[in-house]
Amino acid sequence: MTIDIKVPKGWSDLDIRQLAIVAKLIDLDLDRRQLLLVSFCTLSGIRIRHSARGLRYVYNKQEFKLEPYQLSEFCNRMEWLIDERPVDIVNPTKIHPHLIDVKFGSYFYADAMMSRYGKTGKPRFVRKALKELGQGCLFMSKHKASIVQLWWNGVQGYLQKIYPLVFPSSDDKNKNTQSPFTILQNLLLMLNENRPQDNRLIEDADAHGVLAALNNKIDQYEKMKERIKK
Repeated sequence: MTIDIKVPKGWSDLDIRQLAIVAKLIDLDLDRRQLLLVSFCTLSGIRIRHSARGLRYVYNKQEFKLEPYQLSEFCNRMEWLIDERPVDIVNPTKIHPHLIDVKFGSYFYADAMMSRYGKTGKPRFVRKALKELGQGCLFMSKHKASIVQLWWNGVQGYLQKIYPLVFPSSDDKNKNTQSPFTILQNLLLMLNENRPQDNRLIEDADAHGVLAALNNKIDQYEKMKERIKK
């Protein structure tokens, strides 16, 4: 018997239905092995059946057995779900996936709201983030918020690739130690040339333009430090 089992190979392979499934599974707070097994079975369409003969697996009404090493190999194909950042995934919102034509101030506030959601689990912060980005939403369920959060993590991963000096790596010990207000003030100080009256202009400027300018400023600063050391 030949069974053709297909599962997504990465975040970019997920359609909107599968993304919703993944968000629900992540919310279950399973350990690594459990999440890999459940996600593999769910996304492939396999059902697990308990019988007198032990565990059996059903796919398209066909029952079969998997050896432990086979099951482990299949589950390992889902490790991207845990180990890789969800960059360029399907967009569950009406917002441009790469935040084109979004103001820097709106982006920064939305990111702060998404961070609040990550810490509190309260969907209202996701609703506020979407509203700031131009998408009104009267009701935000916990499940919908989880889907949007996955998408936002992908947006942040995309921005990190383009502006690596602005966004420190996840192992940076100083990350998230400052309040959003302090971070914003520090960013504005780098760009306003000691003219605080220009802060509003910076916040109203295109997000990508500001992030590119910040990336360039940080690059110049790092090069200056290297020259001083020499």
